[in-house]
Amino acid sequence: MSVLIIREKLAELYESEQQWSKAAQMLSGIDLDSGIRMLDDIYKLSKCVQIARLYLEDDDAVNAEAFINKASFLVSNSQHEVLNLQYKVCYARILDLKRKFLEAALRYYDISQIEKRQIGDEEIDEDALEQSLSAAVTCTILAAAGPQRSRVLANLYKVYKHLM
Repeated sequence: MSVLIIREKLAELYESEQQWSKAAQMLSGIDLDSGIRMLDDIYKLSKCVQIARLYLEDDDAVNAEAFINKASFLVSNSQHEVLNLQYKVCYARILDLKRKFLEAALRYYDISQIEKRQIGDEEIDEDALEQSLSAAVTCTILAAAGPQRSRVLANLYKVYKHLM
């Protein structure tokens, strides 16, 4: 367990110095798949999402996606709403960085439509929801032309019209 604690502390140090990839690499050295250590699924999910977020700070979608894919097996059974939301945000950003704009737009739109303003101890900022909606619009505009893009644009137009 001491290696785990040392890696977490070093990652915190790298993160405080805004060395995102180094922090992510430090955390990714923790063996989350080992049967030796009994780590619960919430811990594994939180580390996978944290590592993905750190890689995304450096716009490294490839490494972030590897950890979001690991998290996808854990998030389906998770009741931890904050982690689930962080997972969704990371996944949308990965799709955005990989230029899968229509898929990213749909994910951002889903995030922007969250009803609850309080999830666990976290309060969801109205600006964050507006930012997600704005990202959905941007990604939709950047998506390849086609009927699905037109449907998403029409839906986003209705949402904006409703907000005005």
